[in-house]
Amino acid sequence: MEDPNTEAAEHSRAELIRDAVFFQGKLLLDGVRDVVLVPISIVAALIDLVAGERPAGRRFYGVVQLGRRSEHWINLFGAADRSPHANRWDHGEESVRLDDLVEQVEKVVKDQYAEGGVTGSARNALNRALEVLNENVARRERKNADGD
Repeated sequence: MEDPNTEAAEHSRAELIRDAVFFQGKLLLDGVRDVVLVPISIVAALIDLVAGERPAGRRFYGVVQLGRRSEHWINLFGAADRSPHANRWDHGEESVRLDDLVEQVEKVVKDQYAEGGVTGSARNALNRALEVLNENVARRERKNADGD
């Protein structure tokens, strides 16, 4: 009679091999998609700028939407959902993303520009915004370390 733990371990290894192979294929496909989207998005943005249509960006945002659909279809990191290990990187909905950081910096720069002072006060405001983001990330990391 075969040990059920051996069968589970073999099944786990088979899943790991499958996920590793598919991940490499998805990485390759994702890279090809990125290489193709770079020039297409640049050309689309240039055409939109030259065309001068209102609202601007119909072609460019169409390319971005295509990229989003392909990202969803590729589901590059989908194997993470099948992991038997705790996700130490998951910060829930509070997770800071690059887009969040860029939006915060952009808001500070726009506010400072509107007030007419883009020098020392802008630097101080940017430093404060970055400190808040760093504190949030550090707090989440401490919270996750305490939860492990």
